[in-house]
Amino acid sequence: MPVPWFLLSLALGRSPVVLSLERLVGPQDATHCSPGLSCRLWDSDILCLPGDIVPAPGPVLAPTHLQTELVLRCQKETDCDLCLRVAVHLAVHGHWEEPEDEEKFGGAADSGVEEPRNASLQAQVVLSFQAYPTARCVLLEVQVPAALVQFGQSVGSVVYDCFEAALGSEVRIWSYTQPRYEKELNHTQQLPDCRGLEVWNSIPSCWALPWLNVSADGDNVHLVLNVSEEQHFGLSLYWNQVQGPPKPRWHKNLVRPPPSQVHSHCRPMPVQRTQCHIREDP
Repeated sequence: MPVPWFLLSLALGRSPVVLSLERLVGPQDATHCSPGLSCRLWDSDILCLPGDIVPAPGPVLAPTHLQTELVLRCQKETDCDLCLRVAVHLAVHGHWEEPEDEEKFGGAADSGVEEPRNASLQAQVVLSFQAYPTARCVLLEVQVPAALVQFGQSVGSVVYDCFEAALGSEVRIWSYTQPRYEKELNHTQQLPDCRGLEVWNSIPSCWALPWLNVSADGDNVHLVLNVSEEQHFGLSLYWNQVQGPPKPRWHKNLVRPPPSQVHSHCRPMPVQRTQCHIREDP
C-alpha cells in the first residue's frame, strides 16, 4: 500500500500553451471592417431581443461565421484586463424577386428607374455576449457597396473590440441581424487563467494573490503554487484522517524556480497538532 504524502512544489509553472496577446490602449470600444465595407458602432449597448425570424425581402447580409481573439485592454503597462475581440463574417443570402410586369412583357416596365439589384446592401448586426455575471449586446451597422454584392458569396467581416471578461470564465456569444432573417450564430469559449498567459504580470488579478492548483492520484496529492515576485504569504495544509491506523503526516519536497525567474525563500514550519478550523460541509 503506498505511503500517503504531499508533494509541494513552489514554482512559476506555465501551461504548455502560452498566449502572447495584443494590447489595446484606452477604454473605448471600437469597430472596423474589411476593405470596401463601411461600418459603425452604436454609441450605447442595446437590449438583447433577437425576435422571430422573418422572410427576407430580397438579398440580405447574414452572419456566417464567428471568430474570436484574446487581447488585452490596458490603462497602463501593468494595469490590463482580458478582452475578447469578435469578428463576424458576412455573406449575401437570398435573391431578387422578378417583377410581375417584367416577367409578362420580357423587360423592365420603366427603364428610367434604377434597378434595386444595383443598390448597396446594409445590415444591423447584433453581438450578444454573456459571461457570468455580465451580459451585453452591441449593434454594428455594416454597408456593402453594390460592386461587392454577389449572391451566396462572402463579402468580408466586421470586427468588434472588445468584450471584457474574467480570467478562466466561460463566455457565450450570439450574432444575428436586426431584423433576424436566419437562425443566430453561437459560440462558447473557455478563457485561460493566468497560467496560460505570457503577459500575466500586466493583469493585476494574476499577481495580487498566489495561484493554487491541486491534483490527486490516490493517496498522492500534488499542490502547485504560482507566485509572483516579492509576494509574502503563509500556506497551511490540513491533514484529515478519519479511519485506519495512523499514517505518516506528509512527505514534503519544496522546489523553487531558477533565480532568473524569481527570488523565493521557502521556510517550512513545524507540524502543529491543533484542531483544524475548517469544517466539513454537512
